[in-house]
Amino acid sequence: MERQRILKGEVELPGLDMLPVSETYSARHLLLGMLQTEPASRPKMSEVIGHCFFWEEKALMENLRAIHRLEPEKLRCQLQLVAAPSASEVDSLEAEALKQLAGWRNPFKGQALLARMDSYAAASPYEASFAGLIRFLRNLVEHPPTTTEAAGLRSLEGGIERGLPFFLRRVYPTLPVAVLAVMRRQASN
Repeated sequence: MERQRILKGEVELPGLDMLPVSETYSARHLLLGMLQTEPASRPKMSEVIGHCFFWEEKALMENLRAIHRLEPEKLRCQLQLVAAPSASEVDSLEAEALKQLAGWRNPFKGQALLARMDSYAAASPYEASFAGLIRFLRNLVEHPPTTTEAAGLRSLEGGIERGLPFFLRRVYPTLPVAVLAVMRRQASN
């Protein structure tokens, strides 16, 4: 019965709720890709191995840096490709990941860190988009939180003490999928 539903493209993944929230979105993305009804639509083994579900913290940060190095116009173009309507559930999941990241400022409201980071972007304010989040993160890496700011972040998913990549996955669970989607589009162009 389950096999027939999968062959028809009717996939349910109830066991994913046992994973930490920070991994659920990436796992769903990977499994839906692997269970595509069309074999040509399934990821190659190298894509499975390189999937963001398996990224260690260093890989997430390297990919974020690579995206930040893209020219703004090229990044906008990649983001439009990811956000384009699609019949594919995997592509729709990627577009949803980007959409959820548009509210990236919300977890930082009232935090001293956000006010300080905004001062670095005074000439060109951070957009309420994935591109704005990428700029914010670059500044956050270049100007790490002060001890006081880090203490203020403890209320956000356990704080930043375990490192920025761990913190980002907890606060923005869709971030790795959005990063992967942009990197995939970049590689295909």
